[in-house]
Amino acid sequence: MYVAATDGNLYALNRDTEEEQWRFDGGQRLSQPPTVVGSDDQSVVIGSDAGNVFSTDAASGEMYWSHQLEDRVNTPPVVVDSVIYIGDNSGRLYALANENSNVGAESGSCRIPASEETDRS
Repeated sequence: MYVAATDGNLYALNRDTEEEQWRFDGGQRLSQPPTVVGSDDQSVVIGSDAGNVFSTDAASGEMYWSHQLEDRVNTPPVVVDSVIYIGDNSGRLYALANENSNVGAESGSCRIPASEETDRS
């Protein structure tokens, strides 16, 4: 069981005994729940209030990688077809993938139109 805490740590707890197996220091408050990725060699992905996204080994807590976002992470990570989607407080949605993924093979861009001011006179 993996628990993100406001003390900035990601905890791995034994489900049966609730004993701490390992902890990962995320540096700042972890406000969003972690996501477990993979089936064989699992990893745990978490985002922090400092805008860092971390991937750790699910068995040991060792960090695989990290990525800095523009602002505070405000969504839990979601994984679709080996791509991690995560949002930050600036309104951006990020798609994080490794070199083995197929991201960008047929990519396009998506823009949200800015709200238009209307004359209300």
